[in-house]
Order: sequence, then C-alpha cells, then structure tokens
Amino acid sequence: MPVESVNTTSQWIPLFGPFVGAIIGFSGALAVTAYGKKKEERLARDVRQRNRVERIYILCAEISSQLVEATSDIDELFHQAACEHNGVEFRKQEKSKDNSSRGLPPIKEAEMLIGLYHPELAPEFQQMLKQVRKVHGLLSHLRITSIIDKEEILNEKYEDMSEEKFNTAYASIERFQSLLARHTSP
Repeated sequence: MPVESVNTTSQWIPLFGPFVGAIIGFSGALAVTAYGKKKEERLARDVRQRNRVERIYILCAEISSQLVEATSDIDELFHQAACEHNGVEFRKQEKSKDNSSRGLPPIKEAEMLIGLYHPELAPEFQQMLKQVRKVHGLLSHLRITSIIDKEEILNEKYEDMSEEKFNTAYASIERFQSLLARHTSP
C-alpha cells in the first residue's frame, strides 16, 4: 500500500509546480498594475493641483493689471481736475477694453478656486483683496468727489493716498504670488 500512495502523490507534483507559478505570476502582475494605477492617479492629481495654482497665479496677474488700470483712472481724474482748475480743455483718452472675459471676474474666480481647492491660502488671499479693494474704494470716492467738487481732488492727500494704497496692494499681490509659487514646490 505504501507504494501506491507514493505513486499517486508523485503524479500531482508536476501539476502543482506550474499552478503555484501561475498564482505567483498573477499576484505579481496584479501588484504591479495596482502600483502603476496608484502612481498614475497621484500624478494626475498633482497635475490638476498645479494647474489650479497656476490659474490662481494668472488670475492674480489679471487682478494686478486691473489695479494698474484703476490707478490710471485715478491719475486721469487728477489730470482732469488740474486741467479744469487751470482752464485748460481736457481730452479724455479712449481706452480699449477687452471684453472677452470668461464670465467670472478674476477676483471671484480666484476666490472660488481657493475656497474649493486651497482653503489654506484663504487668509493671505483675503489680506491681498483687502488692499486691492482699498484702491478701488479710493477710485470710487474720487469719481464721486470729481462730480461734486473737482477742486477737492487737487488736494495732495488724495495723490499721496492713491500712490501709497497702490504700492501696498501691488506688494500684497506679489507676496501672494510668491506664496503660490512656494505652494506648488514639492
């Protein structure tokens, strides 16, 4: 009897080796595929995050250019008041406005992207917005003042105030952009 049991066992040995090899091969292939998929998903997530941060950076550049336009408008109000004060005819320069916007103003789009994807940047972004809004607030005040009393605009405090607010707002935008650049670094 022992001879028969040895023969039966030895018949299964040639089948057992390839079966174990197939299981090991399948497991290895499955592990490599899972690792590759995770790495691919991580890379895609990093690319999406970098694209969002780059978009916020571009929006900050647009906000900065709008800030320059606002200070140009402030300078124009000063010039107009000075011309009228001195009895010189003022000719307003025509500006070409680019109305090919995507729908949302840059500030709102940046707020949305930061709120949804990078809330850790929100406090610094709010500080930047506070400075930018001060410049826009001064511009609004000067526009109203120019309607009521053009002589008041010639007061030097407004000119000093506009330059100071612009410089502070512009520095705030640059500070936020450098924060964004550090945020994308690995």
